[in-house]
This record gives sequence, structure tokens and C-alpha cells, in this order.
Amino acid sequence: MEPIGFWLNRTDQALTASMDALLADFGLTRLDWQVLNVVKDDPRATDTTVLTTLAAGADAGALARPSSRCSPAAG
Repeated sequence: MEPIGFWLNRTDQALTASMDALLADFGLTRLDWQVLNVVKDDPRATDTTVLTTLAAGADAGALARPSSRCSPAAG
């Protein structure tokens, strides 16, 4: 029998895969969706607020900013 953490991780991976597939038509991922929800709840949210909110559910690699997405020219 696997420990509960194993099943929670598998559930999170399945949820992420499903949401990523559903959001792909909009050019979004689950993490993007989470960021949008933080900003929706507090339009004055800072980068620190967003990262702090998301840190509990994401690994460091997922929260790293790819330079192409942060560049003003990328928009």
C-alpha cells in the first residue's frame, strides 16, 4: 500500500494534466490560471504576493520565470 503523499501527488499530477489540456485552447496552463485567480482576488497583488500564494502548490522550477514570458517584447 502506498502512503497518502503518493496518492496526493498522483492526484495533483492528474489534475494538472487535465486542467492544462482544458486550458490549452486559451494558451494557459494550470499555473497561469492560478496566477490569474490571485490577481482577480487582489488586482494590486505584487509579484511577491502571487509567488507566495503559489509557492505552497508548486515546485521551484514551476515558479521560475522563463525570460520569454517576462519580457515586455513577448507580449
